[in-house]
Amino acid sequence: MKKRKQILALALAAAVGITAVPLGLGTSVKAEETKDLSYEGYKQVFVDEFDGTELDRTKWNVELHEPGWVNNELQEYVDSEENIKVHDGILELVPVEKVETTVTNLLSNSDFSNGMNNWTETIASWGGDYVAEASSSISN
Repeated sequence: MKKRKQILALALAAAVGITAVPLGLGTSVKAEETKDLSYEGYKQVFVDEFDGTELDRTKWNVELHEPGWVNNELQEYVDSEENIKVHDGILELVPVEKVETTVTNLLSNSDFSNGMNNWTETIASWGGDYVAEASSSISN
């Protein structure tokens, strides 16, 4: 369970980091805000010091996706104060595990009291030399 939470935290942090694209790329930065860069030939074009208590929506976009939107992944991309926090000059992305439980009868007519109702009988057929024959019956 701990390893699953670590993987979920890493995946969420990577996904939000990749998808929370700054909207202000290409805008100029005031000289007094520019810090010395460690690479010659590069110019800083975007900065966010995460001042305040919430994400600056004029600079950042948060993508929203339902679980399974790609690769059948289980995580959901949400825009929530519980998951996105700004404090002390830090953007904190917090993965939260939410488990929904529902009690349902997964197998309708599981005792076959109504014969084959709610059951689908499927026999694979690949064509060519591969021919499958089968039959089914219900008793007691």
